[in-house]
Order: sequence, then structure tokens, then C-alpha cells
Amino acid sequence: MGVRSYETILAIALAGALDGAELPSERQSSQYFARGFDLDEGGEFAYTLDGIPLNVPSALQGPGFMDDGLLIPEVCTAPAYRKGPYDADQGPFAIAGGADLGTVEAFARPEATLEYGGAASDRFGRLLWAASPAPGATCALELTHSYRPWDEFWPSSKVNGFLRLAPPEPGRGWTFTALATGERGDGGSPPPDRPLPANHQEDFDDLRLGNGYRFQRVLFGLGRPVDRGGGVLDTFRWHGGAATLRNWVNPTYMRTDPRGDQKELADRRVFAGGEATRQWDLRGPEGGWVHAAGVQVRADAVTGADVYATRRGERWRPLLRAQGELLHGALHGQSTRHWGRGWRAHLGARVDTQRNRVHGPLTPLAQDRLATLVSPRLGLGWRPRDGADLRADLGQGLRLGNAFRDTRPMVRSRNAEVGGQFRLAGPWQTGLTLWALDLEHESLWDAEAGAPLLRGPSRRQGLEWFNGFRRGPWRIEASLGWSRARFREAPAGRDRVPGSIPQTAVLACGWDHGPLAFTVAFKHLGAYTLTPDNAIISARRTALELGARRAWRDWSVALRVINAFNLNKNGQAYFYESQLPGEPLSLSDTHTKHADPQAIRLTITRRF
Repeated sequence: MGVRSYETILAIALAGALDGAELPSERQSSQYFARGFDLDEGGEFAYTLDGIPLNVPSALQGPGFMDDGLLIPEVCTAPAYRKGPYDADQGPFAIAGGADLGTVEAFARPEATLEYGGAASDRFGRLLWAASPAPGATCALELTHSYRPWDEFWPSSKVNGFLRLAPPEPGRGWTFTALATGERGDGGSPPPDRPLPANHQEDFDDLRLGNGYRFQRVLFGLGRPVDRGGGVLDTFRWHGGAATLRNWVNPTYMRTDPRGDQKELADRRVFAGGEATRQWDLRGPEGGWVHAAGVQVRADAVTGADVYATRRGERWRPLLRAQGELLHGALHGQSTRHWGRGWRAHLGARVDTQRNRVHGPLTPLAQDRLATLVSPRLGLGWRPRDGADLRADLGQGLRLGNAFRDTRPMVRSRNAEVGGQFRLAGPWQTGLTLWALDLEHESLWDAEAGAPLLRGPSRRQGLEWFNGFRRGPWRIEASLGWSRARFREAPAGRDRVPGSIPQTAVLACGWDHGPLAFTVAFKHLGAYTLTPDNAIISARRTALELGARRAWRDWSVALRVINAFNLNKNGQAYFYESQLPGEPLSLSDTHTKHADPQAIRLTITRRF
């Protein structure tokens, strides 16, 4: 499944910059350094929208994934990032951190948006209607259609719906948020870098027919803050939904079956959960205490977790058929003490319990397992002057295991970091963070399964450097990150963690003056090892995005160039065995997803 959470979150942040939003702080950077993790699957990064969790636990596609197809950039506010699992309310998936997105309260006027890309390699169309038809009501409908002939057999399409109902006076009632999506996409598994044997292109295309995904999802949430007075605030949230996912993959082509190794991974589920928190703000002029406590619950009824051997997308043999009930509950509490002269400290803990019941006619891992983890969190901070903030944090995080592929209901992480943020010269803001993360089990992609599987314990260390500048119409952000990932129990020289990104960089510049705005964003991901012995290295990924916007009274026109000058040629890369038509034996090789070529998108918006 083509989950691209990182790209969507970054697009939302850059869209905000194009519209003249304030530069984010170091903890709200439009580039989030994920501690070397690949964010495409969303297993180590927690996302919420209006408090609704967007991560889906325990799917055949991995220990968890996040579907960004629900998100419509125009209705999302800039994400608020949190690094590491240092706040007690951060639960599953927040190993590297999380992003909390909100939605706009209202559109001043109804608006219609048309986005179009007509190049041969970017046949893309998008229609959006967004309006606030009544006080407290906001809705949007999005239709997209794309066809990339260089990488797909059939076009892809998506329909998104969004509805938000809120009381006229904030805090006086429940806010209801609903999202729905129906999406179908075509795309092949990553091809090997070696050339295809002569005269076998037709056979190769035949193996790829049917690859892609079909995804339908409905998600809703209810939220209400209640101000009790005296610094006491209660917050209640409930969410639920249903999802159906069918994903066809064939990364090994014909290594295990001469008819082809294509598999369909299917997931059907309904889910519901909630959260209730209370915060007591007892601070006075000289400081004081802030306490918070809460309970979180979620239940997933997976009515089908199935794997089928398929041919051109048609099922011919079941390989795995299972059902499951996934129950999660947590209690969390945190106390923060504020002193004079800018000192603060917090101490928190959460207790998570996960129960996985898996059963079915073809289930090699039938189980009924219960696990509990206690995760303490501790932090100390100091603001010696305005514009300066020093901090040190310790904490344990957790990720839910894959109930259908492994026996561990939860995987623990231990996190630590020290850092500071400073305003050096007027509008120039800089931040430096040194961090370390021990993970009980890595989750690495396995070609035979077509999904990530658990591997050994690891240690990750790194450094992040953030810089932000804003003066007049100018906004500049420069972010750099370095990380090192090693397996803790592997011999020296064979301890590299495949897929861990060692360097990341973003340089974004924006200029807006009245109705005119320009943005430039440069993104770089360094080459990373594909094997534990570091013998096989991926290519670097470097991309440049350009944007310009001109607004009139009722109209605005924007032009966006994605992957300008075709700087980025490669996407994700893996190293494993596969067998192509015409090859007598399977071969180990690098398999690389091609990056999208340069795409030019024109967006026209009319406000009524």
C-alpha cells in the first residue's frame, strides 16, 4: 500500500507556509526528524486529527500503519510535533514522537479548488469543495484521479469526505468530526536493479498485473473540553470507525512459484475507543503545580486478516485466514512543577495493557496473550531568559506488536535526550538536540511476507540541529539530522540496521507580500545501508519543490513544481532475493522504488 504519511504531513506544513503561516518552533518543525525511522508505514510515529488516532494497530501489512489518504490539506491546521514519548499521554506508536493535527473551525466563504497536472508522467486531477454552510458546521469533498504511465497499468482514484460540527461557543458542547475515504491505486512492487532478461518484458508485466490496493475507511470522533473553574479542565474524546483494505504485492516475482508469487493481504475491522483526561493548573505568580491524569481505551474487532495467493489480482489459494480481538487500555498521570527563574520539572508514568486474541481456520499463530507495561517519564527544563529554553528528558515508550505475525503484544523503547533552543540574533532561532533510543525489537521489511517483521534489539543515537528565521515577508527554515543505528546483540561489522536513514536535511524558504507568495523547499535523505554488514548501500534521495501563488479578491492561482529538475530518481530501496522471468535461479539484488519524476501542478481556487 502506498502510504506516504511523511510527504502528506510535510505538504500540509508547506501549504501553511505558502499561505503566510508563522515559522514553526523547533518542536513544531515542518521537517520532523524521525530518529532514523522510515515514516512511510507509521509504525513508530503517532498521528492524531482532532484527537482521533490515525494509526491502525496490528495489520498484516505491519505492526501498525497510518493512512494519510484521509487527510485533506485545506482543512488541516499545521501539525504540532512532539519529540519522543516524554509526555505521559503519549501511548502506542510514539517511539520517535508524534504529530497532532487539527482542523479549521470555519471557512469564511465557500471555495472550490481545481488542481491539474497534465504532463505525460503526471496526469493528475483534483477537485475540492469546502464550505461552512451554518455556524459551527464545516464540510469538504475531495475527488482525485491520477495516472502515472511510467509506473502504473491503470489509473488511481480517491474520494474523500470531511464533516465537522461544533457548538457556536467553544467549550459549550460536543465537537463532531467525521472522515470517509474510498481509494484505489495501481502500482508495482520495487523492481530489481539488474536488467530484465531479453524478450521477457511481456512475462514480467504479466506478473505485475493486479498489484495495487483498495481501501475504504470511515472514521469519526467526538470531543468536548469542560472548564470546571479554578484551573481544572476536563477533556472527553471518543472515536470509532470501520476499514477495509486489500493490498496486492509481488516483491519476489516468481521465486517460490513459477506462476508468480503475488499475494493479497486483506484486512477488515471495526474499532472504537475513547479518552478522558483532567488537568489541574495550580500555578500562581511564583510558579506552582500542573497535574494531569487520564484513561485511554481502544478495541479493534478484526473480522478478517487474510492472505491469498493470487494471479492478476484473482484469488486461487488461501495462505492465511484469521480473525482477532485487540483490546488496549492505559492509565496515565503526570505532574509538572514550575519554579521561579524559569525552572520546571515533570514526572509521569503510564500503565498500558494489551490483550490479543487471534483465531481462525488457517492461523499459524493462534493465541490469547495479555501483557502489561509500565512506562515512567521524567523531564527537567530551564528558561534562563526570553527566547532560551534548555531541557533534558527520559522516558519509556511502546509500540504495539503485530498480533497476526508475532507473539509480543507490545514492544518497549527507552528514550533519552538533552537539548536547547535559543534566539541568537533577533529573528534567528536555533535549536540543538542530542538523543538516544534503545528499541526492544526492530521491525524490518521482509520480502517473503510482504510486510515488516520483528528483528533483534537495537540502539539508535543522533543529533538534530534546527534553525528558523523570520523577518518581514521572509521565512527560512534549515534543519539537519544525523543518526546511528546498530543491533545490540549482533557481532561488530554485522550490526547495522538496514533502512535506517543516517542523514536528513530540509532547507525551506518562503516569501509572501500581500497577494503574492513564493516557496522553495529542498529535502535530502542520505544513503543508508541495506544489509547488516554495510556491503550494500542505497542511493541518496534529494528533491527540490517550488511553489508560487497569486491571489485576487475572489481568486487565487498557485503553481507547484514537485521534484523539480528530476533531482530525485529513487524512492525506498531493499536488498533481497527475487527471480525474474527467464532466470533459472533466484538472485539477491537491490530493489528500488522509482521516485516520481518532475511534476507540475496548477491550482485554481475560487471563493464565493
